[in-house]
Amino acid sequence: MPRFDELSKAYVDARHDFFGRRVAAQAFVGVVYAGLEAYFGAPRSVLHLRPAGGDMSSSRSLKPEDAVRHAAGTWRFSLGLDLKEGTKENTGQTLLMDFVCVPEGDGYNLGLLTAAERFRLPAKPKPEDCVPLGDYLLQRILASYQQPGQEFYDIAMVSVRRIE
Repeated sequence: MPRFDELSKAYVDARHDFFGRRVAAQAFVGVVYAGLEAYFGAPRSVLHLRPAGGDMSSSRSLKPEDAVRHAAGTWRFSLGLDLKEGTKENTGQTLLMDFVCVPEGDGYNLGLLTAAERFRLPAKPKPEDCVPLGDYLLQRILASYQQPGQEFYDIAMVSVRRIE
């Protein structure tokens, strides 16, 4: 085989491998998104899928194929969760959670981008596989709101807040 053909084949194989892994990661993120939606009991209108660090100014959720990005050998995405006081206008806050998922064996290690805690999930998780992750996120969110006086005021006055 001529060297050029060998180089071309190496490129094509690497490209196909990358795109295959990207499609698998997108499918994984779509199932995790559905699992967390079920865990929180949140209507789809308040849970938003975005690229990691993405703009949350729009309440429209993206498809996993538009939200999952590759960075440093990992896959990243963000979830936004809109909270508000009943139907009152201007009382809402969007919680933004940046995630990293690292391929490992036949699944992924998934966690908040800036936190050390990771959750091992199969490549095709069932909704119940997302419960430990949901429990962890719930505790982090609740703890962030259970702060006295001025600290709560400081975090409650921003419309978009990162959970780290």
